Amino acid sequence: MEKRDFSKWEPLIVAALVKEFEGLRLEAYLCPAGVPTIGYGHTRGVQLGTRISAEQADRFLTVDLERVRLQLMQSVKVPVSEGQFKALLSFAYNVGAAAVKDSTLLKYLNAGKFEAAGREFSRWVYVKGKKSAGLERRRAREAAVFAS
Repeated sequence: MEKRDFSKWEPLIVAALVKEFEGLRLEAYLCPAGVPTIGYGHTRGVQLGTRISAEQADRFLTVDLERVRLQLMQSVKVPVSEGQFKALLSFAYNVGAAAVKDSTLLKYLNAGKFEAAGREFSRWVYVKGKKSAGLERRRAREAAVFAS
């Protein structure tokens, strides 16, 4: 299994995984956390009532994935496999890079405890204190991708 520095992976390889769980919404809406969102989970500068095209949603996703990758580059200290990269970037795209930087998942990853890191995904399934079936499915998928 090839491993590379986190910064050497192309963020667009994560797009399909993110799209699988985010879905495409061309009109701004409030996500379950109450944040105005559009496209494939884009939140920066979004106001309710905004409409975009599918092409704009793809552009937002491209920029957002690169931004999250850049935010995590200094925090991931070990080479990662493609699956680990995809799972970690999808996870950070959903919960925010700041949350990942302080997570036990990242601590385990950086310590080379990959199985323990993979088990951490299942802890991130709550929205406002309530378990989310959608997040349970997403985290299970991310954990499987991480282990692949």
